[in-house]
Amino acid sequence: MPNVGKPSKGCQHCRDGKVKCDLKRPSCSQCIRAGKECYGYRDPLSMMFKNESNVVRNKAQKKYEELSRKRAVKKTTSKRLLVRAKMSDGSSSDAMTTPQSLETASTIPRTASPPRPMTSSIENQAISFFAANNLLQPSVVERGNYQWLFEMLRVPKISIMLKSSANAVSLATFATANKSQPLMKKAQGHYARALTSTNEALSDPAKVYDDSTLVSVILLGVYEMFVFEKHSLTAWMQHLKGAGTLFALRGENQFKSRLARQIFMQFYKTSVAKGVELGTPVPDNMAKLYRSLTSMQDYTMHGVERQVEVLEKAISLMANEEGDPVTLVSDILGLDCELGLVKFLLRTLWRYETVYLDKPAEHVFGHYYHIYTNAWVINLWTVLRICRIRLYKFVRAQVNKGLQCSPPLFSDEDAQKHLNTCKQVISSQMLDICASTPQLTGQIAFPHQVKRDVDFLKAGVETLNLRNKMFTIHPQGTFLEPFQSTGLDHLIGPLYELGRSDYGPRLTQWAIDQLYFIASRIGTRQAIYLAEELEQKLKDESNFRDWHDPCPTSAQLAAGFPLMSSTRRM
Repeated sequence: MPNVGKPSKGCQHCRDGKVKCDLKRPSCSQCIRAGKECYGYRDPLSMMFKNESNVVRNKAQKKYEELSRKRAVKKTTSKRLLVRAKMSDGSSSDAMTTPQSLETASTIPRTASPPRPMTSSIENQAISFFAANNLLQPSVVERGNYQWLFEMLRVPKISIMLKSSANAVSLATFATANKSQPLMKKAQGHYARALTSTNEALSDPAKVYDDSTLVSVILLGVYEMFVFEKHSLTAWMQHLKGAGTLFALRGENQFKSRLARQIFMQFYKTSVAKGVELGTPVPDNMAKLYRSLTSMQDYTMHGVERQVEVLEKAISLMANEEGDPVTLVSDILGLDCELGLVKFLLRTLWRYETVYLDKPAEHVFGHYYHIYTNAWVINLWTVLRICRIRLYKFVRAQVNKGLQCSPPLFSDEDAQKHLNTCKQVISSQMLDICASTPQLTGQIAFPHQVKRDVDFLKAGVETLNLRNKMFTIHPQGTFLEPFQSTGLDHLIGPLYELGRSDYGPRLTQWAIDQLYFIASRIGTRQAIYLAEELEQKLKDESNFRDWHDPCPTSAQLAAGFPLMSSTRRM
């Protein structure tokens, strides 16, 4: 394979103009200044190899032809000399009558066997891209992320419905990451075919209970969230309800299958997390199925089960906006105590390290960051923190509502106490979400990347040597592994929650930057859409007239704030 030089990583406009590209996302500075649309950057993997098969084949063909001509000339010359020698010896004239019979070399060159294609179909590339950024294997119990999908896709004969659904989702993410409109149109075509075939399966009594039908409905909803247009949230809710109905129809017998258990657990986990974010309660029939499944030995984990129960209660409480403010505040404060007890049920598993910074670090908001055992634990903590943020925002609204009553339902002292608690809890939970983000975005290594022979879920994160350089801040994406997702898609909603809060423009800008990174990494339009919405908020200064920034500034950090130890156990 010839050396064709180091390929440029720049965007198309910068390569055409032969200018240095700063590689900023989502658009480089040169394109912004020129008022041009930046079409993004090429996939580094695709630039590692250049298919020179045609060039090599043409060279080989010419070489064979040249060798054949030389061989033919050599054979002809030697045979003619032989004939002349025989003639001079008085040999038979038969040698002269058929001189062609003496020329045995063929002038037809051999053709090289056709080479196999070096690249797979675009659908397979998209599936691989989706797997690399979304596949999360279960680490504690059978609760991973999309591992069941790729197990189903490995079956020799898969349904066209499932194949179209998977292609629609994966191509949509691949198209967004590469800013490719043709790929997006291809994804839309697969989506249309998947929608048609899924509707046909839902009306067929023989297919409505199949795993492929259920998974296709789920994937259609995932497609809407990744593409994320104005109608997407409504369409996603419809697919979500449809999948819930199918789960209910399948009943408890479906849990005899390990694959069905994995599908249900991911779906239910997502439903609860989205319920916390959007305030939508989980249907009773789904909750009943969850109770049935968690009674099985393989799914018994008391702390996690307790967390889900408390989250379900929180969603129900926040849905009761017309209730008595005093009663609601009291119930929520009691529920928050239950949330505080949950983490002690999984002491070793839930522990994390807190590392304090002595100077500002790029893409790190705040003066500290966390180190967790794995991404699954971070996602559990994030859901818990978002729940507390939403609960205390609800408490704040109820206290203000009670103060407007005549007479006021809260004394000035109690009201001020509640409001101060709300500010403190919301600030601390936001900063903790910020502190957990660098490990998910690949700025910090996970323990298994440092010591692969240790089970940190059992040993605990406190066994780590925090002086290892892999636990210091690196550029984003440094420690992201191929086909080992950190669940970045679960971070989109929490980042949006932080960005639209009333805690200052610095936090909003940080959330925007993280959303754009996630969009470029896993190819989701949802992250771009929400980042653009937050950018509109930044343009209006009235959104930040009265705000409290919970984080010290870079100047304060540079001056030595805070004066605390470098690490802390949690």
